[in-house]
Amino acid sequence: KSSIFGAMRPIIRLFRWWFRHLRTDALLALRQWSMEPEWPLLAVAVPLMVSFFVHWLGFRLALHQVGFSAPIFAPTEWEGRTGWRKPLVFGISNAMVFASLREALASQQLVCRSLVSHLVAWATAIEVSIITVQAWRGVGSHFNVSTSLDAGLYFVKLCGASLLGFGCFAAALGFTWRPAAVPEAKAIALRHGLWSLCVAVLVGVGQAVYGHLPRQPHSAEDAPCLVATAAASASPCYEIHGQAIVKLAHFLPLHVTEVLLTLAWAASYLENTLGPPAVRSAALGCWSLTCLGFWVTLRGENIKSPTVAVAVALSISLGTIAMAFVFVIVAPLLTDWRRKRIWHAWVVNAAPVCSS
Repeated sequence: KSSIFGAMRPIIRLFRWWFRHLRTDALLALRQWSMEPEWPLLAVAVPLMVSFFVHWLGFRLALHQVGFSAPIFAPTEWEGRTGWRKPLVFGISNAMVFASLREALASQQLVCRSLVSHLVAWATAIEVSIITVQAWRGVGSHFNVSTSLDAGLYFVKLCGASLLGFGCFAAALGFTWRPAAVPEAKAIALRHGLWSLCVAVLVGVGQAVYGHLPRQPHSAEDAPCLVATAAASASPCYEIHGQAIVKLAHFLPLHVTEVLLTLAWAASYLENTLGPPAVRSAALGCWSLTCLGFWVTLRGENIKSPTVAVAVALSISLGTIAMAFVFVIVAPLLTDWRRKRIWHAWVVNAAPVCSS
């Protein structure tokens, strides 16, 4: 046991080192964010995160009937058009996007940082609030025009989503045309991540159009539609195309910026020549994953039950991203080991010279 612990000690020390830097840099970034023109994004991101945790906890308690004779969060479905997945996922997802937009707006000199931040923050707050209110009312928030109230809320929600998409494109164009001076690894992360985010926005627009198009029912779509809608609707349903889950084509490129910025932050503690190649390889894996999501969705294949070819492509894409993170995480340990080895070799070779 002592030998195993001794072998694990450098790894434990490495993770403690990373955690210490992550905590310090995260607290510093939050303090800086609160004093920057992008502060509205933080002001909305915090309530979104709080709402996510409150609703997640309430959903779990209601699901297991803990502490309630009649669960507050009933009905306790996760999936479905009236399930609790939408308010939870939209809350935490937009909070993550806000963190990326803050970095993007602060790294460009084309658009007004304060104006874009205010538009995006408050429009998204209204959008997520409507989704949450509709979930509490037990009615759908997407494509719901069954009453004048639902149609009005749906229209306002679409306006909020449109302003968020405008902010994403403004940040991407600003960083592309007039970027500020940032480290190379961070620049690569923002360039690939922001345009992936814009692709996700365009896919979301396509999904909205797809949801409103009249379509013929297909018996092959009945089973996945019943699962996706919690038995509310068979084919046709806007959630399914063939066997494919349509929303995954939007989700796969949505959070690439956060992934790559996290990797770029970690790479900032390495030598300048090590970080950019790692971020580029992860970006390549993210783009291949995005293209794979488009391909299987258009073909109507379920990526959760992939064919052999899709499984191999999926493994390569995810493996490329994972290996970039593994390399960056263990690089300080390898660098320290190499430095000690070089120092030991110098001492061994220098000792005879000095004694002579």
